[in-house]
Amino acid sequence: MKHKEKVHLNKKVINIINGNDSISVKCSDGSDYVGDIVVGADGVHSKVRQEMQTLVEKSFPGLIDKDKTSKSF
Repeated sequence: MKHKEKVHLNKKVINIINGNDSISVKCSDGSDYVGDIVVGADGVHSKVRQEMQTLVEKSFPGLIDKDKTSKSF
């Protein structure tokens, strides 16, 4: 797999911080990652989804009201 070092498995996300030019992910094991995008594949009730919804809600209130109870976008 190309760029395998950029795929992190078995990480528990505790916080996602949206910066001006990057996004930071904090994990429960103390590791931090900085990049351009975050892809979460941890399910519909995931921490990544919850954090991304919070970030969108801060910037665009009401935009994702339907998604808060939906299982799909």
